[in-house]
Amino acid sequence: MSTPPTLGLRVRAMEMSDLSFVCASMREHLPGGFFAELGDGFLSAYLRTYATSPSGCAFVAEVDGRQVGFLVGSVDREAYRHHVMRADRGRLLRRGILSLALRPSLAIRFAHTRMNRYLRGLRRCSRVGSTSPSDSRLGILSHIAVATDARGAGVGRDLLDSFLTVCSAHKTPRLQLFVDPSNTGARQFYQSNGWTDASQQTDADGRQWNTMEMTLET
Repeated sequence: MSTPPTLGLRVRAMEMSDLSFVCASMREHLPGGFFAELGDGFLSAYLRTYATSPSGCAFVAEVDGRQVGFLVGSVDREAYRHHVMRADRGRLLRRGILSLALRPSLAIRFAHTRMNRYLRGLRRCSRVGSTSPSDSRLGILSHIAVATDARGAGVGRDLLDSFLTVCSAHKTPRLQLFVDPSNTGARQFYQSNGWTDASQQTDADGRQWNTMEMTLET
């Protein structure tokens, strides 16, 4: 059964003034990620890349003017990554180094699980290459969260619809997201909105994730 719309619900583009809310929401509702553990300084620098990249998507949902949810993602994963490496690499490196210096145990974990992969990514993205649109482009829904007291009112659906609208406008052929296998509510939400299970992946910390995908008509 579809959820009736909530009066006063509005989805808009994320602004820099929303970053404190988005950071707080990510820490509260999506606390398991490595980036969230690095603190608000790095998290804010990371999240703003979705608002500043031409291939990024960043939305905030409001009910009667109160921020109640957010979504960030990209319409083209590789183009987004290349833009971040060109435009935001210095800021992210400075924030990341400072955060790790203040968190020795996290720095050790980073060295063992992520450093080599990130260095390879930096080298790959620094090479001159084409990021022209193609049928292999992949859009990524990176993070979405809705305040607990606003769930069940169509906020998540409207955020998702806004993301799909932008992806369709950019003729992105395929979308992907990752969801915790134990989060049955999230999986059911995505399935009811047209996403299908694709595979299972293991992240750098050994945590399992279900991959879900959607194909768009272009």
